[in-house]
Amino acid sequence: MAKNVIEEQRQKIFFDPTPERKFPHLPTRPTNDDVAWALSKFNDSCALNNIIISKENEGNMRILRRYAFTSHKRFNRSCRGMSFGIYAQSGQGKTYVVKQWAKTIGIPFVFVQSDTLSGNHALYCEIEDVCEDYGTPLVPQTSETEFVVPPVIVFFDEAHSLNKRLMEGSLLNAMEYGDGWMNARSPGKNGRSVTVDCRNVCWIAATTERGRLFPAFESRFETHLTWQPAGADEIFKIVRLNYPDMPPEACRLISKYCRVPRFSLAFARQIQMEQAITNCSWSEAAATIAEDNGIDDFGMTYKQVGVLEAVGQRPISKVNLCSVSRCKVEELERFILPALTEYGNGGPFVVPSRRGYTITKSGIRELNRRGIANNGDRVTIEYFESNK
Repeated sequence: MAKNVIEEQRQKIFFDPTPERKFPHLPTRPTNDDVAWALSKFNDSCALNNIIISKENEGNMRILRRYAFTSHKRFNRSCRGMSFGIYAQSGQGKTYVVKQWAKTIGIPFVFVQSDTLSGNHALYCEIEDVCEDYGTPLVPQTSETEFVVPPVIVFFDEAHSLNKRLMEGSLLNAMEYGDGWMNARSPGKNGRSVTVDCRNVCWIAATTERGRLFPAFESRFETHLTWQPAGADEIFKIVRLNYPDMPPEACRLISKYCRVPRFSLAFARQIQMEQAITNCSWSEAAATIAEDNGIDDFGMTYKQVGVLEAVGQRPISKVNLCSVSRCKVEELERFILPALTEYGNGGPFVVPSRRGYTITKSGIRELNRRGIANNGDRVTIEYFESNK
């Protein structure tokens, strides 16, 4: 009887790792200087340079470049030991940052829609499909049910919506640096079980709600990046990058009205349409689009200004804020409060306290610049804290 031959799992090799040059058709091992140039801020082909960052995010970018450097020094670009979580408000570009980093690494990228992931077997199937498309299909090892995953990046988008059973148990072993093995069983009474070596998987999670991650799941990420919101200068550069034919003054106008990168690009498309239809000036087009979208001259929505005006009189409970904003609590939490409560761009303007949502001195300044009557510093969180 012929002896079974185990097929070695394929992986992409980026350079010859052997001192004696066993694989002369491959590039030679890059020097530190070679890798430094490949990832340099001056190398236009480096995808990391497509990310517009503020000074507050420079530390985050150094971490991403450090990880990319370490990966590029490995012959298979494995990102083992580089798993990270990235946290920011909606629309601030978390997914874009991860995709540009993955593009820089150059290994298979598995994009997981967290709210649709049913279990480990579904995750295994997604990894299997991506590896197949990349040209490194998964093949059985010591048995028909044992597999080794080549270097890949698995990205959980909006990770807080993952199935709680996954976060609490069955996925954790696979993500554990000292373990790395995943058991997966297909659905059904006669489901097939497989054992998967995930030690060369880099796990990444992005979420707007870090507090909703299960603690053991969150602890599997070696690094946590808190991505700070874009300021006016970053919005200007983002619009310029995506709309190079738009006049700089128009891009600067957009940075005045928009504080969220995703919305700024949608705003840019709209003013292009308005300017083309009416042949008006860019400033007139921007003012029209702002008014149509319920945005005031200082870049806040009218509902956000309404919340500020209300808490400028006294602290208010969340329930009463819904009445003020004429919206349900879900809209208040997801779309109105985040821009008011986040740190950066002069904020926070409102903070939760035992009295209810309370305005800050920065919030009072926002009301004053709009000429809106308020009760001044005596209703601010700073005043209450100093008079405990």
